[in-house]
Amino acid sequence: MNELQQRFIRARRQAIALNYQHLNDKQREAVLSTEGPLLLLAGAGSGKTTVIVCRTAYLLREKKIPAGQILTLTFGKQSQLDMDRRFAALFPEMEKPRFSTLHALSLSILRRYCEITGGAMFSLLPDSAPVVRELLRKQINGFISEELLRNTLSALECEAVQTGKHTAQSVEGCDMEQLLQDYALYKRERRLMDFSDLLRYADRALERVPALLAELQTRYPYVQIDEAQDTSPIQQRIAGRIAQQTGNLFLVGDEDQSIYGFRGAQPDILMKFESDHPGATILFLETNYRSCPEIVAAAGRVIQFNAYRRIKQMHAAEESKPGLVEKIELRDWNAQGEYVAQRAKALASGKTLGVLFRNGDSLPALADALQKAGVPFVRSRRDGLPPLFTSPAMRALRAAIKLSFNPCDIDSFRILKNRIKKDLPNYIVNQIAAADEDVFEGIEGRVSLSRGELESLERKRKAVAGYKKLRALPAVSAIIDDFYLDGRGGVNQKTDALLSLAMGVETVDDYIAKLNEMEVFLSSEDAGHGRVFLSTIHAAKGLEYDEVILCDGRAGILPQHDSVDTPEDRREREEETRLMYVAVTRARERFSFLCASHSHGAAAPASLYLGRIFPPIGRRPVQSAPVRTFHSGFTPVSPRKNSTAPLPDFTGKRVVHKKFGQGDVLKVEKGAALIRFADGEKRIDLRAALDCGAISLAGD
Repeated sequence: MNELQQRFIRARRQAIALNYQHLNDKQREAVLSTEGPLLLLAGAGSGKTTVIVCRTAYLLREKKIPAGQILTLTFGKQSQLDMDRRFAALFPEMEKPRFSTLHALSLSILRRYCEITGGAMFSLLPDSAPVVRELLRKQINGFISEELLRNTLSALECEAVQTGKHTAQSVEGCDMEQLLQDYALYKRERRLMDFSDLLRYADRALERVPALLAELQTRYPYVQIDEAQDTSPIQQRIAGRIAQQTGNLFLVGDEDQSIYGFRGAQPDILMKFESDHPGATILFLETNYRSCPEIVAAAGRVIQFNAYRRIKQMHAAEESKPGLVEKIELRDWNAQGEYVAQRAKALASGKTLGVLFRNGDSLPALADALQKAGVPFVRSRRDGLPPLFTSPAMRALRAAIKLSFNPCDIDSFRILKNRIKKDLPNYIVNQIAAADEDVFEGIEGRVSLSRGELESLERKRKAVAGYKKLRALPAVSAIIDDFYLDGRGGVNQKTDALLSLAMGVETVDDYIAKLNEMEVFLSSEDAGHGRVFLSTIHAAKGLEYDEVILCDGRAGILPQHDSVDTPEDRREREEETRLMYVAVTRARERFSFLCASHSHGAAAPASLYLGRIFPPIGRRPVQSAPVRTFHSGFTPVSPRKNSTAPLPDFTGKRVVHKKFGQGDVLKVEKGAALIRFADGEKRIDLRAALDCGAISLAGD
């Protein structure tokens, strides 16, 4: 090569570099590195989509690669559409290459397979949930909770996309072996495939027909995968087969944001990239262009304890950008909605607020609070109807209230049967139904009962009859204890949500009407409008907001898994931590973590993530964010308000406690009440219980 040629090449490289001068050094290196296997580890807010789009443009414009020879794969349809729009906006003059989801690619593979082999194409089953629900209903012959359906669908998908075949993964509450057979038969008789089948059969087609694989390898010498940490082993294998011939495989991902383990996604493709692709190039994007330094530092403290990850040194692009990380201490869990409403009203013009939570159980109470405050909001379409509305707790609650008004309601009795009279034969229930009589009288008249059983049945009769006379809050509390917790105590997130929705509601009739209205509202197609967004953390992945409020800062929710005794426990805990990391990194300027010392009068254990984000003063790392702790002045909307006035004389009276149910006050001394409940005597701080609405007189 002569000097003139060398000068030309240098000049050309400089000209090309000028086209991408808006990129940082590592971004530019990723764009210009097009040959061979390359892994780009892109931390949150580091501009990964910009890199993929610019790299694609570089292949087209500078390397003269035809658009039809570049295959860019995304995890979901929304990501594919976003990339389409981004490319069209930045490079409108260029022919757009193929941006595709992995499922769409699999569908095209199967269609080509049928053309080559002469086989008949199956139809796609767009939603397997109704089919699986019906199969479960036939198997169980009863109510199918949203939790059981979700766990069953997850087991079906997870195993299929990991191993390439459906296996009888254990799911409590159903016979998975039988379900798999019934589900396979249903699809086979109707020539249907679900989305897992698309992947499985596409992978099998590439293995069975070498000519088909060779055709794809020739067509796509350049393969790019976005959000690679969200892909499953079978998805990784399909893409790997296509890129195998040229070796030009470009992966973009971040194992710290791998949060779809329940769908079979694994970060292994990133962690094992060098061993799977010898000689591969590994690049890190460690500049966060989204968040302020305080938020970046807080996110780093959250994720640093995970073992299965690559160490990154994330830093904010604008080190002087002002920001805030704060802990909001609330008196009670049900005050979350009030705080969110207040913060939403104070939101600066043009700013967005993301209100995030672990699961959909928190959504109804938050939506209720915002509606009361007149604050418009948007719900994530990805979340769907909160599982609270199909939960056993909700079923028991609605059935008990119906039975209170109509003791002949046999459908409600069937739901509560085992709590009223365990092991009652179905033929007796059918006889009572045919006679259309009071269910309690029907049991007494047809079943031989011991004295203890008669007394228990009479207590249940009186309890049920009394619900309609109580105000909403004590009625809901009593029903939860009688027919859901069954004296076991220990409220959970679903019971918390049901109790919160009863705050400020007068009668049980009003309460049921409120539940019905909320269910219709949250299941409507209209997602709402405004600058306040309500979303689970999973649904918020890939999004960003000026401010983020993260709810439910307590153990059992964040994280859900407390035990780390087994390797499986540790894997689940690490994924929970990655979920927390995703939540923190959605915020640009302000991150608020809500935590409550109590939940409906009972102590609520703090989330372990509080200690990571807000370490004690003496143990804070150099990059620690300033902490603002807000001690909430909110109290839940309660039948009683805070007061320093003398306590009423409760001695000898019957009360209802949210956690322990009905009880008799034996004595009151220095503000502490000794109360006899069904499971024994307990000493209750009467003032505190009254202030937070945890206790009330029976009949109030």
